Amino acid sequence: MTSPTLDKTPDSEDSRRIFPASLDATLQSFVNKLAKTDERRDLWVIGILAALLFVPWLGAVGLWDPWEPHYGEVAREMVWRHDYVFPYWENAYFFSKPVLLMWMMTVGMNIVGVNDNPVHQPLPTYIEWAMRLPVAIMAIAGVLVLSLAIRRIFGRRQAFLTAFVLVTSPFYFFLARQCMEDMPLVACLEIALGSFLIAEFTQRPGKAGDQPSGPANPVWWYVMYAFAGFAALAKESLGIALPGLVIFTYLVLSGDWKLLKRARLLPGAGLFLAICGPWYAAMLNFYGRDDEFVSFGPRLIHDNIDRFFAQVHTTTIGWTFTYFIEQLGWGFFPWIALLPGAVIALGRIDRTKNDPQTRATLFFAGWAVALFTLFTLSGTKFHHYIFPTLPALAFLVALYIDRLWKDGLDKHWFPVLVGVTMFAVLANGLYVWHEDQGPHSGLKHFTDLFVYNYTRPYPFGYDHPEIFGWICVLGGAGVLISLLWRSKGWLFASFGVLATVLAIWCSWFFWRAMSHHWSQRDEFWALYKERLPNEPVTGFILGAGWRGETFYGRDTIKEINDAQHLLQFVGQPGPEYVIVEQARFNNMRQILGEKYHLRIVDKSSNKFFLVEVD
Repeated sequence: MTSPTLDKTPDSEDSRRIFPASLDATLQSFVNKLAKTDERRDLWVIGILAALLFVPWLGAVGLWDPWEPHYGEVAREMVWRHDYVFPYWENAYFFSKPVLLMWMMTVGMNIVGVNDNPVHQPLPTYIEWAMRLPVAIMAIAGVLVLSLAIRRIFGRRQAFLTAFVLVTSPFYFFLARQCMEDMPLVACLEIALGSFLIAEFTQRPGKAGDQPSGPANPVWWYVMYAFAGFAALAKESLGIALPGLVIFTYLVLSGDWKLLKRARLLPGAGLFLAICGPWYAAMLNFYGRDDEFVSFGPRLIHDNIDRFFAQVHTTTIGWTFTYFIEQLGWGFFPWIALLPGAVIALGRIDRTKNDPQTRATLFFAGWAVALFTLFTLSGTKFHHYIFPTLPALAFLVALYIDRLWKDGLDKHWFPVLVGVTMFAVLANGLYVWHEDQGPHSGLKHFTDLFVYNYTRPYPFGYDHPEIFGWICVLGGAGVLISLLWRSKGWLFASFGVLATVLAIWCSWFFWRAMSHHWSQRDEFWALYKERLPNEPVTGFILGAGWRGETFYGRDTIKEINDAQHLLQFVGQPGPEYVIVEQARFNNMRQILGEKYHLRIVDKSSNKFFLVEVD
């Protein structure tokens, strides 16, 4: 049966065009010319594209509570204590996370002199740049190695499509701007598995104009093992489990168990242990305790085994199988609309073929399915846990885009129709946030991708969701018109422009606007501008969910949690300063009574006030 809407004769198609009939041919000619350029030049183009999304305004705003300043303070303590082996936080050792991210941040901290200023002065102006830039560079490196592997196996167009889909996905460009372990982990995963793809599925490139000859350079096997070791330093057991599970899944799907003989297991395992083994050995033999009086070994078991089999330290209780499907809807927007078609196209792959393209496609399919299953079965869940599946999903969507380009729209009318519907539903779901008090216009789903407490007050009205709405309406209209008039050139151009504009706006504008409300940097800048060196400052019942006061105050802010100690604090001569959650401000006012004058010095965020008490 043929499609009642898309199957038309060539004559009727041309007669209904509102765009020049030569446009598709022009675009096709342009795409064909792309296949003739140099590999190194391609990587430069991809790297520049990623840098333009990730780097601008990277340090223009403060660190987001709680994860960025938490890990940042551990890194600052490394520099302060001259101890880069045993992580420390406030008054105890810190064993909750491995050390790679902190090491990355200390590089920039040492350059800008994080502890050079006196404690009554602010941290260096460029401290956020220094901390975040290594994460952004790691994100770019991951895209480059994965793109290189795809280019050598599938060609230039597939490499560019995958890179473009990946870097314009909210999960990727948001986490490339955050000092969290997730991007170093995923970047190491991309480099390790990209190296596997090159080592297993490609041949050594020939010199200019020559045909490839012989197996790929075996150094790629060792790059794989090396970055698996770095991944273990990024997020403990996941650094071993994720690449191992992906490769094991491929072995099951392909039945190619002889790969184990080609993979240089013994020297590779030695390299892996040489990279991550010394730090873990030092920590396992360390006598120190963390803030819960737990040593490193039991904490390692708790943070890996217990988190998988039980709901440990999670803000998401009562999850269902659809949990990560929903998060992918937000984190992979707008490309998630093409995923149904990608799945359908994947189901038509002939597994009996033994060519590199087919085997590599199975590899990516196994990557997506295995990691989605792993994180779905895990007891502890946060929205960003599903992030490691994104590179594989980006490849599968890019593969489907390539298939659409070659086949035309007529053969794919049903998944395209489903995709357009999904786009509309997801755009509306991002624009309208529903809660107990009713619906709000805001993009809370985007910020929830990388924050800790999903119930934290969201600054509705500051995120300009109407801009997001117009981007989706205009981009969606372009896609719809292209479908109605069967112009695949305009279809791809419209969707590409939509994804690009959305990524630029989210990275350069939305992320900056939201940062003021998740960071305490502005309060501390106002504090250092107002306060004299000997005037005291404290935090009033800040709780365990915020870390900015410790980092920006360089561990000099001692929290007060009861009325008696608060009265003792403000009873000192001269003015005192208090950082307080806005929801607790009236309570603090009642405790202090009319004897004290309270002046709000800074209220730039919707979470905290900086208050002067006199």
